[in-house]
Order: sequence, then C-alpha cells, then structure tokens
Amino acid sequence: MIPLDKNEMLLVHGDTGTLAIVKVGRHRQFLVDNPEKEMVLAMGPEELLVASGFGTDEQIMNGLRCVLYMIREVNSYLRVPGR
Repeated sequence: MIPLDKNEMLLVHGDTGTLAIVKVGRHRQFLVDNPEKEMVLAMGPEELLVASGFGTDEQIMNGLRCVLYMIREVNSYLRVPGR
C-alpha cells in the first residue's frame, strides 16, 4: 500500500500517459453530468479522485493538478461524455 495524505497527489507515469490521484479529503458531494442524466455523488475523505492525461511532460502534470484542484477545491462538476 502507498500512503497518501489528504494534501498530497500521487503521479503515476507510464510510457505515454500519466495518472494523478488525490484523496477527497473530507465528506463531499460532487455533481456528475452525462448525456443521460445528472447525479450527485457522495464521497468520503478516504476515497480517491483520479485524472489521466495522454503524455508525461510538465504540461500534462500541471493540467492534471488543475483538473483535480477544480473538482476537489472549487467543486466543479464532473462531465462524463457519451459514447
């Protein structure tokens, strides 16, 4: 197990992509929007938010930090595209 504090982000780099993982940090609700419906997702402090990007450079890492910050701290909604 890899310990992850609520103020830390885990970056996992592959050959062509990067994953960024943060803990939710406290009890929160997130709006999830997809073409069929909108829903509210309740998450606890130990649950994880994950973002991914195609690339491994500094620009991708900054973008992933921004996405996770906007979701967790600014409470931006999660947009899930249709098929």
